Amino acid sequence: MKTAKQLASAATILVALTFGAAFRTPVPLQQQQEQHPADLQRFFLENGVSIDLGSNWKPSGASNAAPPGGLGPYAPPFRFNQILFLTNEQQYTLLQLATSDDPLIGHDAYWLDTQMHATNGTGMSLPDYLFFLFLPPSHSCMDDVLAKLAAASRPQDPDPAGGEFSQSELQVTYSCSYAPTLSDFYSQQLTIGITFRQSLDGPRAYGDFKNLELPPMEQVDFSGMTFFVFEALSREQISENAVHYFNLPAETQGLHADFFWAVGTTSPFPFVADPTRKNTPIIHLTYAGAGPNRRADFLRILQRIRTQ
Repeated sequence: MKTAKQLASAATILVALTFGAAFRTPVPLQQQQEQHPADLQRFFLENGVSIDLGSNWKPSGASNAAPPGGLGPYAPPFRFNQILFLTNEQQYTLLQLATSDDPLIGHDAYWLDTQMHATNGTGMSLPDYLFFLFLPPSHSCMDDVLAKLAAASRPQDPDPAGGEFSQSELQVTYSCSYAPTLSDFYSQQLTIGITFRQSLDGPRAYGDFKNLELPPMEQVDFSGMTFFVFEALSREQISENAVHYFNLPAETQGLHADFFWAVGTTSPFPFVADPTRKNTPIIHLTYAGAGPNRRADFLRILQRIRTQ
């Protein structure tokens, strides 16, 4: 007959397996922190948030940015106040470090997980976040699609029965052209274009996303901070044409683009309004890379974030 101790152990394992199937358990990164190598450089945002990165990382964008004109009303509800874009040309990877307001008050981690894994185009899914706030279409692409939308919106003839004009159900899909840059490469790996739709329920805009795998959310804790980590892995292999056009190494052909977003702040994460912490910045770290072991690379970078 099994002892009480054995039965208790089996029950514990069963509960852990059931819970972990839908939600990754917290990972205490402070137990695996690396030593601070001498060659790391520190990049700062004005509110005291910083990140330590290797010498191959270089700034590649403005400290403040927003979705291109026309996309702002459809973006996820985070409003960035500072953004720093960084590029590692040696490893063909991109980073975005940003801080924002906190639209998650009143929710919890399970609500956030559900939203991030919702159907593409809901406005709050992980692909939406990547499309609107990390790798949006270029301003020239937006100008082109908005011009086409305006032309298509002009009604030809009213409905002889006195109903709505045909533009009430208008939909325009536009495939953007891409420059041979690293950011445009990852934008092209994420989406094939933009769709604008005008219906009786109002206008919408969303990306036409490629086939993406969305693994479970992971919570990580380190240095007194809590982050929720999300991943979107492209199921499509990087093509030979993409390698040539974007001037990538030959060995990237056949690999898969991998995207990550982590949102966090000092623990506990403020899902509940706290007047004593109203100025606590919500920190975002977003990453694009290609090939195996991108998650490990992203988590190493994530634990180098610091706050004052």
